[in-house]
Amino acid sequence: MREIPITTINEKLSYNPDTGVLVWKANTRWTKAGHKAGTLCGGYVKISINGIIIPAHRIALAITTGAWPFGEIDHINGDKSDNRLSNLREVTHQQNCMNRAKARNNKSGFVGVSWHSAAKKWQCHLSIGGKGVYLGLFESPEDAHNAYKEAAKKAYGVFAKF
Repeated sequence: MREIPITTINEKLSYNPDTGVLVWKANTRWTKAGHKAGTLCGGYVKISINGIIIPAHRIALAITTGAWPFGEIDHINGDKSDNRLSNLREVTHQQNCMNRAKARNNKSGFVGVSWHSAAKKWQCHLSIGGKGVYLGLFESPEDAHNAYKEAAKKAYGVFAKF
């Protein structure tokens, strides 16, 4: 991604860390001073500056720290449009993958839990360091979920998501 100098960002936008809202500072052909910046795209707020589309969460951290984030940005509460400073943290790709939401096609209702049709039981697994770890078979999805939670807490720490 091409980066715009942070001085340019600061000239064009102001950021409220308590609300997570970015606001235009000046009128242009396409913007009005005082209006909220960005549009929702794929759940994320994105802002076009000088023809470059930048996720608002990256701009928020750049304004706050004075430097562009090096890694990925995690929305702690899982809401991709919540750009409050308290909800953002810079993470590695692996850490960001640790707290993904359950897949849309998930039938169990729990992250890491699926039906094992041959055994006619619920199974759970998680990934540690890019390798799948099988946690066993269980009578109920709740039992499998409890096993997943324990393993995720140990493996993922603060990044664990249930």
